[in-house]
Amino acid sequence: MYRNLNQKVTLLIETLKNGQFAASIFEFPNFIVVAQTREEAIAQLQATFLERLSHIEAISWNVPLSVSPPTWLQFVGVFQDNGISSNIVVQSPK
Repeated sequence: MYRNLNQKVTLLIETLKNGQFAASIFEFPNFIVVAQTREEAIAQLQATFLERLSHIEAISWNVPLSVSPPTWLQFVGVFQDNGISSNIVVQSPK
């Protein structure tokens, strides 16, 4: 079952030194077209992007990462039984 979804993207239009126009999609930098006019560049980019999207499936993937425990964790509880820390009381100012 297919649903119609809309995704807003940002088109970047650049005027080249030779007078042509380059159009690309900010969110998908691999999509670039060059045309004689601004309108042609936009139309070609939109057509190329939609055609390519018809062959693409987007899936998410949770990458398993090995994470070391924080280095400070080895010091947790170091002073719990030294007899001094139990006598320390911190009072907050009123």
